[in-house]
Amino acid sequence: MLAQAEALGAQITQHAQDAVWGGHHGHFCDLDGFLWEVAWNSSFVLEDDGSLILPA
Repeated sequence: MLAQAEALGAQITQHAQDAVWGGHHGHFCDLDGFLWEVAWNSSFVLEDDGSLILPA
């Protein structure tokens, strides 16, 4: 996702890296100046619609 954002003109402010919580994350700034975080953890459980199921 970071590569796609960069290809569309976003500025990568933090390349993807390992996170302390076991996943990976990175940041980019979009063309309007908004900062976004992209995060992934293979142990995340997702609903059918892609939303995250948080542990109780």
